[in-house]
Amino acid sequence: MFGEEDRRRDRRIPVGVTGEVYWTGSGQTTRVEIHDLAAGGCALMTGFEVDAGVGVMVTVPSPDPRIENLQRRGRVLRCDSADPDREGRRRWRLAVAFEEEPTGDATP
Repeated sequence: MFGEEDRRRDRRIPVGVTGEVYWTGSGQTTRVEIHDLAAGGCALMTGFEVDAGVGVMVTVPSPDPRIENLQRRGRVLRCDSADPDREGRRRWRLAVAFEEEPTGDATP
């Protein structure tokens, strides 16, 4: 909120796009609303509650067909109840932390 210190390392950019999440434990893929995005994670909305620690692969669609979609592995940090959608269905807001990407050449 305004006036509170933001302790995040990375600046969050509001995106408001529909993306996909692959849930590594169940092997299911669902469509989600990606609320905001940062180098270290994202916030998204789902229609069901999710436990902290669940592994995910988040796919954010590219706005340009010449550029690949963004895909990042991560883990759910938090799941909070959110306001219902326009049809009155319950929603949950998830905070996802992305895993560190390998850097440099992995060959010995």
